Order: sequence, then C-alpha cells, then structure tokens
Amino acid sequence: MNFVKDKTTIGGSGKYLSELFGAGRFFVFDLPEKGFQPQFGSPVVTTSHPDKKKHILLPALMEQINKKKSFLFLIGLGHKGLPPDLFEMAKYHLDITSKGISLETCTAIGAVPAIVSGCMEGMKKTEQLTRTN
Repeated sequence: MNFVKDKTTIGGSGKYLSELFGAGRFFVFDLPEKGFQPQFGSPVVTTSHPDKKKHILLPALMEQINKKKSFLFLIGLGHKGLPPDLFEMAKYHLDITSKGISLETCTAIGAVPAIVSGCMEGMKKTEQLTRTN
C-alpha cells in the first residue's frame, strides 16, 4: 500500500487512498504470476492499442455483462502503464474510447465505470421501450 500511496498524485498525496484502504474499500495485491483469482472476473486490459486477437468492443462487453458475466478492469498507473505480462494474461483488451485515444490514469479510472454504467443504463431503457411497444 505504501508504494501506491507514495507514487500517486491523487487525493492529497495518498491521504484518501490510505483512508479507503483503512476502511477496507481499497485493496492492493501483488501481481499474479499465473492469473487472477476467478472470483475477480475475467481480466480486461484497458488500452488505446488493443491486440486485434483480444479486442472486445463495448457492445459485446455489455452483452456479456448483461448475461451476468464478471470482469476485472485493469487500468495502467502512471506513464509506464500496465506491465506487458498483463496484456498477455488478460482475456480481453478494451479501448474505452473506441477511437484509440490514450487517457491519463485519473481520466481512465473515471471513464471506464462511467461508460460501462451508461451503456448498461441505455440497454435497460431500450429493453423497457421494447417491452412497452
């Protein structure tokens, strides 16, 4: 935890991360050597340059989430981003912008859940409209 706290520029030089960690709302794990524990869901690397073989588009991801599949979104921290091992380990690669635009870490941390949530709400509203017509 101290490593993450000392490297962040977010929230009073790590003060808020420390508070979240102390309250059990932020977790720090060593990077797995053989893969993430299944209860975390299928790993999805967020990147502006997805591997074509692992690239998942937002509509396909939303369909999977709608089917109650779980996902673990991996977001790079700092200018170096995610380690190459994670790109290989992850089942999917997602470009949250769908346009190859690289996002700063803080922006990505906010954009990923916001866009996923917005897409899910849009799907719910479409389903409701379909049922009423």
